[in-house]
This record gives sequence, C-alpha cells and structure tokens, in this order.
Amino acid sequence: MLRRYDLIAVVVTAIPFFMSSPSEAVATVAPITVTASSLEDEDRSPGTVTVIRPDMYRGEMKDISDLLSKVPGVSINRRGGRGGYSVASVRGSTAAQVAVYIDGVLCNLGGDSAVDLSTIPVERVDRIEVYRGYVPAAFDMSGMGAVINIVTARPERGEGSVVLGGGDLGFKTGSLRFGTALGDGTLSLLLGYESEDGDFSYLNDNGSLVQTDDYETKRWNNGFRDQNGTVRWDDGSWSLAASFAVIHKDLPLPAPGNDRWLPGDPGPWQDIDRRSFSLGREYSGGVWDWDWSLYRMEEDKTFSDPSDKLGGLGVRHSSYDTVRNGIDLSGTTIAGDHLLQMTLKADNEKLDVGGDGVKLLDEISHFERDSYAIVLQDTFPVGEVVLTPLLRWNDVDGEDGLSWSMGAEWAWSSSWRFKTTVGYSMRAPNFYEKYGDGASIVPNESLKWEEGYHWDMGVRWNGALGGADSSLGVTVFGMDMDELIEYIQVNERRGAYKNVGKAMIYGLEFEGDLDWNSWNLSMAWTVLDGENRTAGYRYGMALPNRPENALDLRLTNHIDEKLSAYVEMDYRGKTFLDMAEKVGLSELTRWNLGLRWDMDDDRTLVVGVDDIFDEGTEVRQFASGSSGGERLPWYPLEGRNWHCSLVWTF
Repeated sequence: MLRRYDLIAVVVTAIPFFMSSPSEAVATVAPITVTASSLEDEDRSPGTVTVIRPDMYRGEMKDISDLLSKVPGVSINRRGGRGGYSVASVRGSTAAQVAVYIDGVLCNLGGDSAVDLSTIPVERVDRIEVYRGYVPAAFDMSGMGAVINIVTARPERGEGSVVLGGGDLGFKTGSLRFGTALGDGTLSLLLGYESEDGDFSYLNDNGSLVQTDDYETKRWNNGFRDQNGTVRWDDGSWSLAASFAVIHKDLPLPAPGNDRWLPGDPGPWQDIDRRSFSLGREYSGGVWDWDWSLYRMEEDKTFSDPSDKLGGLGVRHSSYDTVRNGIDLSGTTIAGDHLLQMTLKADNEKLDVGGDGVKLLDEISHFERDSYAIVLQDTFPVGEVVLTPLLRWNDVDGEDGLSWSMGAEWAWSSSWRFKTTVGYSMRAPNFYEKYGDGASIVPNESLKWEEGYHWDMGVRWNGALGGADSSLGVTVFGMDMDELIEYIQVNERRGAYKNVGKAMIYGLEFEGDLDWNSWNLSMAWTVLDGENRTAGYRYGMALPNRPENALDLRLTNHIDEKLSAYVEMDYRGKTFLDMAEKVGLSELTRWNLGLRWDMDDDRTLVVGVDDIFDEGTEVRQFASGSSGGERLPWYPLEGRNWHCSLVWTF
C-alpha cells in the first residue's frame, strides 16, 4: 500500500509533467463542456450524469431533496416534512457513501453520519450534478461510485432577483440574488431565509393496533428556521468566497404516544452555525490549464434536550465543533490524443465534543485526522470508442486505499450513444460512525474500511418521437460491497454502526424528456434489488432504507406565452427500515399541481398544491411477527399543503 513518502514522490513526478509543454499534435478528444440540458450532460463523465437546474422550478418551494428525487437512482430518506433531516442514497448506497460537494469542496464532515440536504438552501444553487457509477477526477472522494456536486449561482453584473413566498404550516421564504462590478471583477451576493412552524393535525394511534387509545393531536416541536448567505468575487482568474448558515431545527420525538404537548414544556432542538471560506486561482496557457484553491469549513452544532425526552440517557446538552482546512491543485493538459487530468488534495479536520455527550465517549473530547488524495485520469480514443481510465488514492491517518475506474463511450451515430463503466472503491469510516454521537449512537472504534465493485451499462437516444424532441436513456447497474457499514438498532433507544459483511445491489434506471411545442413530459424511474449476502447473517434479506421501486413524472403545459401549468406524480414503493424485513413503510403516491404566471418581463407568480389527495397522511409503518400490523410511522408526513410565491427579477 502507498505511504506518505509515496505521495510526495508521485506529486514531485506528476507536477513537472502537467507543467511542461504538451505535444503539438492535434487532439481528437474534445474538452469538457457545459450544456443547458436538464437531463444528462454527455461530456461531463464517461459514466451516467444527470444535471438538475433549480431555476426551472423556481418559486415552486422545492428543496434540494425534492429536486434530487427527480434523478433516477437517487432515493431520499426524510425524517419529517419540510426542513426535516434528509439524506440521499444513490443506486442502493448508504447515505454515508454519497459524497456531496459544493463548488467542488467536499461537505461530508467526520462528525456527521451523512450530509443533511435540508441544510443546503436551494435558492443559491445554479445546478446540481449527480454522478453515478464513474466519478470524474475533479472529486477526491470516490463516494463508492456516487457524487452530488452542487454549483452555486453567480449573478452577472447588474443582474438581480428577489423571491418571496409562503404556504401552509406557517411556511415563509425569501431570497435575494445580486451581482455588481467591483474592480476588474464581479461581486455576487446571495441571501436567503426560510422558516416553518410545522405543527400539523393528525390522528395519533399511540403506537398500538387498538383504537381505544387513539387521540387527535398536533405534530409537536416540528419547526425550523434557516438564515444563509454567500458573497463571492471573481475576475476570471482569482476567486474569493465566504458563506454562512444559521439553522435552528426542532427535533420531534417519534410520534406514537409522544405528541401530548403541554404549553411551556420545552422540546429538544439543534442549532447549526456553519461558515466556509475559499480562495482560488485559475491559470491557462495554450492547451493546458490548472488551478489551486485553499478552503476552510467551520461547523458548530449544539444539541439541547432540557427534559431528556429524545434519548432518555441523561444527555441534555452537547456540542460538536468541527474545523476543516484544505488545499487542492488540479491540472488538465492535452498530449497527442490524450486528455490528461490530475487532482491533488490534502486536508486536516478537527472535532471537539463538549457537554453531556463526552461521558458516553469515555471522556474523549477531541478527534483529529489528516486526509490526502491523488486522482489521475486519462481520456483517449481507440477507434470509435473513447476510453477513460482513472486511479484514485486516498489516505486517512496513515491508512490508505486505492480505487480505480474504467469508462468506455461509443457514439455510433448522431442519435445513439453507449456508455459502460466498471470500478472498485474504498471508503474510510468517519468520526460519527466510529465514535457515535454521544447520545443514542454507540461508539465502535473497530470499524473497517468499506470496499466494493460497481458497474453499469447504458444507452441513450436523441431524436423525434411522436412529434416531440426526445431524449431517452436506460441504464442497468450493479454493486458488490464488502465490509458494508450499516446502522444497526441495538435496542429501542440505542444503535451502532457495524461492518455487516457483504451486500449485492442490482437495478435499472430509466430517464426521459419529451418536448412538444406546448407540452413537456419528463420522467425518472428506478427499480432496485438490494440484498444482504453475508453468510449466516440475515443472508438474502433486503437492505434497509432503499425503496424497491420509484417513479417521478412531470407534465407541463405552456398554455400561452405567459401562463403554464404542471402536474407531478411521485411514487415510492415499499421500504424496509430494518435488516430483518420486519419493519418498513408502505408505498406512497403523491400528486402535485401548480400554475406559473409570467405577469410581465420582471415578475412571475407561482401557486401550487403538493400532495393534493393527502396521501402522505395514509402512509403506515408495518411490522411482522408477534407485533405485526400497521400503525403510525415514527415520523409521519405532513400531507397536503399549498404554497404561493412571487419571483421578481431586475
């Protein structure tokens, strides 16, 4: 295995190559480009890529999780409604295996089980790129074959917009985008605010199958408040950015039997204070270019449960303060018919734990780790096929792992394109998985690295179908994982992350867009089969938190130049919550309806109703065995809700 002196040797060897003058031969591999497609951007990666542009849905009160649900292969695990904790699974992965980046900077912090997507404001996002299977060289973490890259908006000089909106359950939102000249560059400002009370009415069955103890109540302690902002300056070469987020989340208890709220009785909550800073420079000279960046991320999380309601373990107050400093260098050059890319990254992360949680961590309050990465990628043609091999080396505190991928593309006509990839990935356990959360997560310092093979094979067709400009794609995929890290419930209050052994995942993705003159139909469908393959340990049982079937449809009618209407259907199949196929959630189908009116060139009014048939309230948690039957989920959904917003551009 590679050690730190190997890292130094590789860097010293590679940098002169990337800084030297490349061959003058004409390259036959086109550089990566950016397109306006809302589906797959063919040139971003040899693997499957979907690009979502939030401005297409602006004013519809959709968050990052709502938009990612429209991507085939992506499943969102939510805890509660709007503003509630939500994480992503891609092609049957765990949430921790999904690497989430913002403007190319990794957001997965060691003190979190995964990236909480609800804490990323959608109004400051220009596009969301979802890489499945093959992960390009720009990203240092393999993500076990899955990366979500969020690119923030950068308003041009003199460009600005304001969004104001509201809806059911006390929902309020507002945002500002603005760009202006400053020196030789452009200064852009993004500000946002969202909040919701979240206390909806429902029937609480008290967690039992009998009806004599049912009672009408309101979902208690279910609100949130989010204030955020980003300021950025760049002149095409230099870039400087700073962002902040101040988030307050009420932490609702599992609903059965727990929503008997008394005025003045405080519930648990969490405050998150997040700050990030970056400085970068891009260089270009002839047919080669490279860039470097320095970044710092700070996150302070405070947990408070004065009445010890959530865990019942005496953890009433705790704090988790994380600081990550990093540097990265990347370069691209064309040598003959080869497009060569390199990424070097290094960072240091520190986690300080305070309060009652330290008692459950054997009085350990400080954690620290160093991480290094080298990624090398080549792209070159062999006849009509373009091959893209990649090597990715990661080192975490002296333990290292080597991942690799190989992609192949064949565009045999202007309408048809074939892609296939295969790869092997490794991932180190994070702080949260190894040391718990000081409350309900038990430490397990013996966790091993995950590893596994992944492959996919897909075809895409572009052309005319039924009078519509169409883009259709289908991909089959698989993953074979070893030492898989899964969350295991120890008892009703506590759990731990453990290496459960082997797991196999197979699936199919279908993605399409059909555009007529006044109608547009988009669709995303995923079929997934994930099984535990550990001999003697629940062999053949379904992996938890992964729906067997998921379908998203959206039909838009442009009634005239100013008025359009849309209807959406969102289906999620049965989902197991445990690893023994005994507890799970029933299927859910939701219909959304909305109307968009362009009042003039500057103002747009959007009104809509989500879950118009109130199907979210009908979802049930099922159980087998002696406690079988259907009952209220631990975290019930809000059901039908409306929203209205005004988008003003200037």
